[in-house]
Amino acid sequence: MSLAFSPDSKTMVTSGSWDKAVYHREIPSGKFLRCFKANGTSASLSADGKTIAFQDGPIKLVDLATGKEIGQLAGHSDMVITGLAFSPDCNSART
Repeated sequence: MSLAFSPDSKTMVTSGSWDKAVYHREIPSGKFLRCFKANGTSASLSADGKTIAFQDGPIKLVDLATGKEIGQLAGHSDMVITGLAFSPDCNSART
């Protein structure tokens, strides 16, 4: 399971629940803003709060404003990722 807060602390991303989903939620209400299908247990939010990374086969990069996939990280489809993080400058993500 993972939990990440947006830089302004107004939203959070959670993953690893029984339903294999990644949730983007508002704080403190807990209101669901977006839900993404995911097969892994980890998700990460970029330092600028604009991009989420999570595993659904490959690691997917998704624009939170639109909900659209903007890229993938190759080479992770055949394993479950237990840790995922963006670099502080948002230029890379690591497992």
